[in-house]
Order: sequence, then C-alpha cells, then structure tokens
Amino acid sequence: MLLMLDLLAERYGQLPSAIVRNADTLDITVMTAAINHANELNQAAGRTNYIPKYKQPTQDQLQAMLDLAKQGAKDATKSSQ
Repeated sequence: MLLMLDLLAERYGQLPSAIVRNADTLDITVMTAAINHANELNQAAGRTNYIPKYKQPTQDQLQAMLDLAKQGAKDATKSSQ
C-alpha cells in the first residue's frame, strides 16, 4: 500500500498526504494498468522470442470498435431527447 501511494505521488508530482486526501479508485486502477503495461514492455524488450499476453487488435478491429462506440453515442443522444 505504501509503495502504491509513493508511485501515485511520484506520478502526479504531489505529496503522499495530498494523494491520500484526493485519490480514488480510478487513480489506483490507472496506475495498476500503467505498471502492468510498463512491465509488459520491459519483458518484451528483453527477449527476442517474447509472446505478448494480449494480442494487438488489427486496424479493422479498431475501426469496428470505434464505429460501435460512435453508434452507441448516437443512440444515447437520441434517447435523451
């Protein structure tokens, strides 16, 4: 817990006491994801035969995700009117 507090304070350039007062679970979730991503990159850099834990989506898959999100936003806007 103290190391997590230190990492958050260092990342945001704040005193740990300010983090205790202001941080919430989103900050911890983002920090955890960032640390996992950094660890993944470090592991990949150290091995030539490294297999990533998660397959990167293709350009078509990313476009489909974006289109789906845009359609959801349009549907939400229509239903709120």
